Amino acid sequence: MITDDLTPLRGSREGSMSNTKLFVYFLPVCALLLAPVTELEAQTPLLQEGDTWRYFRAVSAPPADWAEIDFDAEAAGWESGPSGIGYGDDDDATVLDDMSDNYIAVYMRLEFDVPEELAEAWLQLRVRYDDSFVAYIDGEEVARRGIEGTPPLFDANATVEHEITGPDGFDEEFLLEQTELDTGRHVLAAEVHNINLGSSDLSFSAELIASQLLITSIDPSFGPLEGGNTMRIYALGIFPGLNPDVIFGDRESPAVTIGDDYIEAEVPAAKISGAVDIIIDTANASVRIPGGYTYTDPDGGMMGLDFTAGPYATAEGFSGTLDEGTLQAWFRRGPAQGQFANFIYSTLFAIEAADGSDAFILEVRPANIRARTAADGDFAELVATADLAEGEWHNICCTFSERGRAIYLDGRQIASDDLAMNLSGSDRIRIGSRFQPGGGFFDGAALTGAVRSAAIWGFERFEDEIQRELFMPPGEDPYIGASWEMNEGAGGRSADSGDRGADLIFGSGPGADGNDPGWITIDDFPAFMLTSVQPAVGPLAGGDLVQLFGDGFPLEGEVTVSFVDRLAPFLATPSPKVNVVSNWEITAEVPPAEDFQVVDILVETPAGSGLLEAAYAYAPDPRSIFKPIEEGDSWDYIIATEEMPENWNLPDFRPRDNGWQSGPTGIGYGDDDDATSVLEMQNQAAAVYARHEWPLSGGGENMNFLRLSIRFDDSFVAYINGTEVARANLDGVPPAFDELASATHEITGGAGVFDEVIDLTEFRGSLRNGLNVLAIEVHNTDLGSSDLSLSAELEFSAPGQAFIRGDVDNNASWNVSDAVRILLHAFTGAELPCLEAADVDDSGRIDLDDGVGLLNFVFRQGEAPPPPLYEALPDLDSDELGCESFGE
Repeated sequence: MITDDLTPLRGSREGSMSNTKLFVYFLPVCALLLAPVTELEAQTPLLQEGDTWRYFRAVSAPPADWAEIDFDAEAAGWESGPSGIGYGDDDDATVLDDMSDNYIAVYMRLEFDVPEELAEAWLQLRVRYDDSFVAYIDGEEVARRGIEGTPPLFDANATVEHEITGPDGFDEEFLLEQTELDTGRHVLAAEVHNINLGSSDLSFSAELIASQLLITSIDPSFGPLEGGNTMRIYALGIFPGLNPDVIFGDRESPAVTIGDDYIEAEVPAAKISGAVDIIIDTANASVRIPGGYTYTDPDGGMMGLDFTAGPYATAEGFSGTLDEGTLQAWFRRGPAQGQFANFIYSTLFAIEAADGSDAFILEVRPANIRARTAADGDFAELVATADLAEGEWHNICCTFSERGRAIYLDGRQIASDDLAMNLSGSDRIRIGSRFQPGGGFFDGAALTGAVRSAAIWGFERFEDEIQRELFMPPGEDPYIGASWEMNEGAGGRSADSGDRGADLIFGSGPGADGNDPGWITIDDFPAFMLTSVQPAVGPLAGGDLVQLFGDGFPLEGEVTVSFVDRLAPFLATPSPKVNVVSNWEITAEVPPAEDFQVVDILVETPAGSGLLEAAYAYAPDPRSIFKPIEEGDSWDYIIATEEMPENWNLPDFRPRDNGWQSGPTGIGYGDDDDATSVLEMQNQAAAVYARHEWPLSGGGENMNFLRLSIRFDDSFVAYINGTEVARANLDGVPPAFDELASATHEITGGAGVFDEVIDLTEFRGSLRNGLNVLAIEVHNTDLGSSDLSLSAELEFSAPGQAFIRGDVDNNASWNVSDAVRILLHAFTGAELPCLEAADVDDSGRIDLDDGVGLLNFVFRQGEAPPPPLYEALPDLDSDELGCESFGE
């Protein structure tokens, strides 16, 4: 199936179709995201998200006829409000704020009209629900999930807990029988039940869509540029005499025939490879299938190897070349095998030691990628958190050297350590299994999935290079060691297109055997992708040339690159100069911008479109960027064994008076990557609370930007002067001290490596003149977790020169000459290079008090001047004094 627009790599063609059935009475919307449904131009919503429903809070049973069309909900006193309806998670338009611990179900209904032309249409019911529901049309049940009883009792609990997949869109889609509804008025009714009275949330929303022609699958969904082949479009609503026109992009099929449940069309020829829309025009409906068919270039290869159920392939001839290296493969995980499939690691790569054992293993499972290096009779592990969903293509990469190991997913580093590796004594590399069986119950299983291609370099590659060359053809890389493009489609080996000539031999040796991987045709590999931009930062004036990397960029036709405002997407500024260098690289000139900001990059081509979110930053000169908080600074912290005082995250809180300790960041335990250990919290506490204070001259209103860099395991909430500014994987406002993280998050590296860089510019107004505090609470997933970690940096940019208050002559010290120059200016108007530095008491004027105050501070240990005092920072207050020539 074509899923090139839906792999986790950013950017893609809009829309796609699958060659598997889309509708078998219900289909989870998470699956729809992998194989989007048809966009039907004549598709009619009978009711949709945001419509106003009547609803009843089930503190008692509703009337027996509540789901019937004749029931008058308004007369019965039912309330009304737009969908979604529920509470918790801030994702509902109508909030039932009294439901928790009071009643377990809510009943709702919405009337709709069926026009005459849709009396024989197909109905699709899309629902988003937490935790269970039963849906009825005119009193007849049409769909249910997670609840027992016909009908369920009003106080019945859901039998399973179900969380919605997101505040927008729908969790599941039900294809209802071809409707027998008469033209006119009908009602959709639903009862929604929680898992228990104390549940933290409930939610329901629905859409009902009518379609006269409903596409279910396309087979095949790809083919050669020259066309001439036939393909079938399977659909509901096909009947003799339909006589549709079928158009591929802008070319009409020369021959179309109709079957009982399909339309068969001859594919016209195309000039360039890539995905095109399919348009089906009939007398009563028009359907557009975005990206429904992909023209492929036979020379590009659409083959791969299936390693499911134990096959493997081996290459040799690497002895003396792997003192450092990079392993890389395009991998698609197959269906889970057995009840423990989500926990068992399977081998993607293995490198053999001289004694025949495994010197190194790179393994995968649905939520992790693990690198294991043989050491002292065991394995030293590096584990990365990754979402390897079934059926999705991912680029998995691992590097090793004397500097350490790193794991990359789709070009981005997700884990690293400093374990030195040298495998120069290794000669053989295997894909699909280990060299030596063994390991624990969850170790060393056969690989389940397909490999599109694999490659090895005899040196350590780094993130910018991996991102840049993710789709570079191996023949264009002069430094590649071995590359298996897996294009042959037959036989017992895959040729090495690199310089080494190390062919990948299937199974136990020459000749077919049960250990050979199987050749497969791949029709869902990304045909158009946008993956990265370099450089990702530049000046307001623009003019720099950036490189955009990905795959499927057409060498013919118009290509536009736009820099898109994230807060106002309609404000898209096109690049004045765009050049398609190759099908994997585009260069574009950066247009100017008015404000410092982070923007999206939109690339539009005849072959597809892609969006890189938060891809490029218009940033000030690095000399005007300041870091009041840096990694390694001392923070106050406490292991949380009870609720914190309400003001723990405010500047007036005194941590030392409340038993807090102090130490440099990172703070945590496990993995040997923290400067301050809190190992004593393991099995005792779920959270650590930490804070760092710093002074500021003026507030934050004059800052160009404010940015937080954070490394955390497993969750956090960050505050500036008590205002929440960022969070991840943690519920509660504020979270309870013993609240557990809602998801696992492993750090991507140690000191100097941050998991997220978060724009806090919208919160700069929370900063104040004087003392400020950044406070962060970090929570684990469970008390027994093997690790926890926190480190953060805060930086901002502001106009003007930096200064230290009182240091008038800019020699990094306070002395009598500073006071004399201040007094001379006050009484004679003598020139000063930085007026703000001379305003010792920050009163907005320079007078006798400033000179005397500085002398008292320096020689009599008098009151310290306001910040900035011990670190040079820019002038952020609103007085008329400036510091334009400081240091000149």
